[in-house]
Amino acid sequence: MAPIGRRYWVVSPNVTPGKAAMSDWKDAIEENRAVFMGWRLDHPIGRRFVESIQHGDIVLIARSHQGHPEVIGCGMVSSDARNSKRGLVLLPKGSQWKGTWRRLDPFIPLSGMPTKPNFHKIVQHTMALCEISPKLDGDKEQVCRWLDKQCESGKIVSTPLAALPAIRSLSLTDAVKRGYTYMTAKQIRNALRREDQLVNAYKAWIERRGDSLDRLKCGSLTCDVFEKKRNNLIEAKCFVSREHIRMAVGQLLDYSNLFRSRVQEPNLAILLPDRPQRDIEDWLKNELKISVIWRKNGEFEDNAGKQFI
Repeated sequence: MAPIGRRYWVVSPNVTPGKAAMSDWKDAIEENRAVFMGWRLDHPIGRRFVESIQHGDIVLIARSHQGHPEVIGCGMVSSDARNSKRGLVLLPKGSQWKGTWRRLDPFIPLSGMPTKPNFHKIVQHTMALCEISPKLDGDKEQVCRWLDKQCESGKIVSTPLAALPAIRSLSLTDAVKRGYTYMTAKQIRNALRREDQLVNAYKAWIERRGDSLDRLKCGSLTCDVFEKKRNNLIEAKCFVSREHIRMAVGQLLDYSNLFRSRVQEPNLAILLPDRPQRDIEDWLKNELKISVIWRKNGEFEDNAGKQFI
């Protein structure tokens, strides 16, 4: 049962139309685990985002796009509104955003929506902020209960295949977003610091059993974690975005080749701060034989029958 007084909100991810690509804001939302508001306090919507949304409220980050709902994620509000960029890991390059933001914990990324409850009825507006009032509306009440369940369990929602973006052909002359992302030196340092914190927490977790972890190095390349006892080779990433997981996959495959004279057929895994989207997890496990380790409530879980925990 939801706490008395909890309210439910839909916030648009379209923070600065025309100044940053929607995909860039999606990455920023997922990697910062935050919800952003483009309007400032001198606008009624910006003021409502700051004053009306309380700790413990649940936010669905979604918008209506070309007549169809587009959902980014949901989460529970865990911070006051902030109007500075301090504490943020990533923002779209060149973004002129000057609004406010709030941290979500837990934050659940969504790549699509289940067929039930009726999200289409909820996400059909074009406003930057809208409250979902479940009173006297069965569809809205079901959506709110569904959001409660996801946020309170902290689990990633399995997305039906039909809800994933359609695959289409493009001409080689069409403009596309390329797979190169610029990060400042400060952003890189912050990412490395967060990865070190994640690895150290995992190391402490394993050492509680009396086991030990180390690293393997070949030339200038060093893996994040190697556990000799169980032949586990692990790469850590501080973000659960597709971009960073793809990078981890390449590193693991490269390390497997580099270290083959020392390690025969290691068990591969990616260490993450949260469980990734279900379609990514299934691809890693079923196609590449790469497992996932994630942190939950100060402990660690894996999808490999406790091979890594």
